[in-house]
Amino acid sequence: DDDEDDDDDDDDDDNDGGSPAPQSLPSSAAAAAASSATGAAEASSAMPWNRWQRRTTEPGTQDDLQKEHAELARWKEGGSRNPYFEEYYTMQGILPRGELSSALSVMARPLPVTFRVSAVHPKGAALLRWLQIQNLKTVTDWQWRGSRLKFLARPVVSLPGRLVAWELGLDRAGLKIGRNKVPGLAALDKAVFQGIEGGYVARQEIVSMLPAALLDAQPGDRVLDMCAAPGTKCAQLLEVVAGAGGEGHRRGLVVANDAGLEERIPHLQRLLSGRPAAERATLAISSCLGEALPHPRFDRRGPSEEEGLGFDRVLVDAPCSGDGTMRKAADVLRRWSPEAGAQLHGVQLSLLLRGLHLLRSGGRLVYSTCSLNPLEDEAVVAEALRLSSGAAALLDVGSLLGAGVRGRSGLDTWKVGDLGPPHGSGGKHRRWRWHASLAPAEAAGMAHAVSSMWPPSEDEKRHMKLGQCRRILPHDQDTGGFFLAVFSKLRELPEGVGSKAGEASDAVIPPKRLRLRSFRPAMRKTRIQLARSLPGVVKHRGRLWTDGSEHIFAPRDLPALISHGWPLVEAGMRFDLASTASVSAIADLLGQAPKGLKPRAPGARSRSDEPSERRKPRKKRPSCEPSALSSTAQEAGKGAPQSAELATKKRKRDQSSDAHPGGSRASQKKK
Repeated sequence: DDDEDDDDDDDDDDNDGGSPAPQSLPSSAAAAAASSATGAAEASSAMPWNRWQRRTTEPGTQDDLQKEHAELARWKEGGSRNPYFEEYYTMQGILPRGELSSALSVMARPLPVTFRVSAVHPKGAALLRWLQIQNLKTVTDWQWRGSRLKFLARPVVSLPGRLVAWELGLDRAGLKIGRNKVPGLAALDKAVFQGIEGGYVARQEIVSMLPAALLDAQPGDRVLDMCAAPGTKCAQLLEVVAGAGGEGHRRGLVVANDAGLEERIPHLQRLLSGRPAAERATLAISSCLGEALPHPRFDRRGPSEEEGLGFDRVLVDAPCSGDGTMRKAADVLRRWSPEAGAQLHGVQLSLLLRGLHLLRSGGRLVYSTCSLNPLEDEAVVAEALRLSSGAAALLDVGSLLGAGVRGRSGLDTWKVGDLGPPHGSGGKHRRWRWHASLAPAEAAGMAHAVSSMWPPSEDEKRHMKLGQCRRILPHDQDTGGFFLAVFSKLRELPEGVGSKAGEASDAVIPPKRLRLRSFRPAMRKTRIQLARSLPGVVKHRGRLWTDGSEHIFAPRDLPALISHGWPLVEAGMRFDLASTASVSAIADLLGQAPKGLKPRAPGARSRSDEPSERRKPRKKRPSCEPSALSSTAQEAGKGAPQSAELATKKRKRDQSSDAHPGGSRASQKKK
């Protein structure tokens, strides 16, 4: 899902038994399903616009921009309605006619300000106590958007990982205006801002907190975020994976991947660069199409683990049409059409299958979108279950979330249709065409139609249990729209399902554009120099990497990613031995106080960074004693120059001997 800014993203126990696995399909049905997935992939490969970003117009002139703004203003004055959107979701049963007016009124309002507080952090726990004792539920007489402010802040839901989500009674504009008008609001805003600066509070939409919470990641897990930008969900995962968890709890790994190397990766890096050292040391950022990510073979962490296992957790927050984000961008509703969902169906299916392929057996995957369209939600989930042939099963999202989040069960049947050609006066009106199967849809000329878009059969419905998915509607809990599905992998997928199609070379970013191409494990001298200040770094010597001028404290699994051709852009925490702040950050990472490290001059090259064959042997330094200096000078025949202090002492001694041939009493006594 796409977001407007950094801080406002639209963005339980492990399951041992899970749901009953769907039965294996006959070979003919499996072949037909495989062919439908191939057709979906082919349909997704010929997309006229960037599928990784929200579809927007890019006017070429100022006149085009003014025309665009005028059109949006006229649409808002006309009531901000889209009859095609309303009819589509009414026919699907997602927005019944009795709820349509209330749903549209909520969708027209901006989202309230929400944030989450980490109770694991000591300051986060203190902030929660402060929020509880404040009188934040006081009813005031201040009016905003035609209604009275009912409360300042209230807890909405408690999430796994000891996270508590809070909601303000105002949207962002109301917070800006009422900060100096409502008693207590300024202090609350200041406390939240300090928490954001301290890393224990994050501004994030309620529904955007749910995917990472449903993953149920544990300290030390290997986690993959396939579509990570802008990064708020990834930051939430870092808090858990790098959190306190006993011995070896910092051996985890979070890989944040995104396909937009030029436009989205810098945004992701900026957001994650301010995370604490312990979190940055477990982070790796890569840039590649999600469906083309290589499969790393990690080292076993214990005798019970199978060799070559994949990631423990995978998050597939897939790119989508984004009609659930219209409370942040009203233009989404004006531009809505069914073609966007049909066009993205193949991409989402490829991402989900690849994520299941990269997941280890027994692991958990969360598939989420900010779309309400069943072609992007249940249809993708159903086809993935069909192709997995019992290797993956759904978990009940409702039981995992608990009663704090209100959602609706997933659909097991839906309609597939498109808009017919224009008709009527001016050619501005179009009628819906509903298709019972693929053949009539292709005959009618429906674009991007593939067989996987249609609902499963009655027998498949009983085994898939699509009702265990959850769709969150904006008017149910004053949130954005969202869809969630949780998979448990029971065994490896059938051969060819989820593997990289053709190993497309153009899907991987060229290595010359990556920043980690020159980094190698640090030499012994560098490790020794750092160990003088931080003895605890010795047992982590495999995590020290350098390119000669910069050093990184890397994730433990970085060699496995590099050896399997992972397109890395950045990994670990960068530091400089000449910087006291860098050494202190590593000290915090290791949980020990530095003993003191003398930083070298800024920009100076350390001898430990030079290859051993280039180092010159050090000359033996002479002793600082005057006799040694004079004897060394006589042996060398050069008469080594004496310092000014030694010359002055010798001159005084000669003058004293001339005045007293026998020497002074003090000198005689000394002799």
